[in-house]
Order: sequence, then C-alpha cells, then structure tokens
Amino acid sequence: MPSTDKGFTIKEKNPNGKHSVMALQKFIDDVDKRAGDMRPVWDAITPDMKQSLKFEFSNANPNSWTGLEQKYVRWKRKQGYPDTIGIATGALKGSLTDTPKIKKRKKFMRWSPGGSDGRKVKPYAKHFDHHKDGTPKRPIFGHTIKFIARTARKAVFKHVIKRTTFE
Repeated sequence: MPSTDKGFTIKEKNPNGKHSVMALQKFIDDVDKRAGDMRPVWDAITPDMKQSLKFEFSNANPNSWTGLEQKYVRWKRKQGYPDTIGIATGALKGSLTDTPKIKKRKKFMRWSPGGSDGRKVKPYAKHFDHHKDGTPKRPIFGHTIKFIARTARKAVFKHVIKRTTFE
C-alpha cells in the first residue's frame, strides 16, 4: 500500500493456534501409544508435586482459599495452631505431602492421603470446608494441577522450539 498523508495500518489475524494444538496433541497421543509406561515420569515429578502441595498449605494461599473467620483464628491461636488456612494439627498436609498414598501405574498416577493419618483425614480432605450448597470452599490440588500443566507446556515448548530453525 502506498503511503498517504493520512497514513495507513496493516491488520493481520492473530493466530489462535487451533491447528498447532491439534498437531501437537496428535504427536503427544502417538508418543503416549508408543511409550506405554509413564512410571519414570511419575517418579520424576513426584518430588515437585509434594513441594507444590506443601505450597498449597502455606500463607501464600496460591489456591485463593476463602479466608478464615476471626472467631476461628482466635480459637486456633488459643490451641497453639498457626493462622495458616488448612493447618491445625498438620495431619492433612502431612498425609498429602510427607506420607501420601501414591499409586503409579503405566498410564496413570493416583495421589491420596496416606500414612497413619490417611484414614482419619480422608473424609476431611474430600470435604475440605464446603459451602452450604456442597461446593468446596477450599479445593485441594488446584495449584498442583496448574503447576503440572505449566511444566508440561514448558516441556513441549522446549521440545518443539529446540527443533525449529528460522533462517
């Protein structure tokens, strides 16, 4: 376009990546079919998952859990418990981070409360402080799921970008 006194603009469509995502997903599905055994991956990410779950039960509050009522905070302090949401005795956090029950299979990994407190905290973990309508106020694993998703995206990105050349 020739330049005019009024100037001009160039408009291009921003790609949505739909076709690229489909191609990458097909590649990942093909790798999954060929690989067959994800246990080495589960072994590799377990320490980071434990740390991510520990982070969920910290004052950073990465899941944006609903705050505690002042009355409950005062009670916790009297009992010698920390103000941190989700921590009283630490049994739930410990059962998910220190002694989790982890089943690592070829195609999946299942993570649940374990150790001697596992049976005791499992009902509490399942219903971690629900609203009256039954929806959870403080769902567990939210940050950890996002962490794993970010990690997987980084791994795929590194794999693809390492093999892409622009000249």
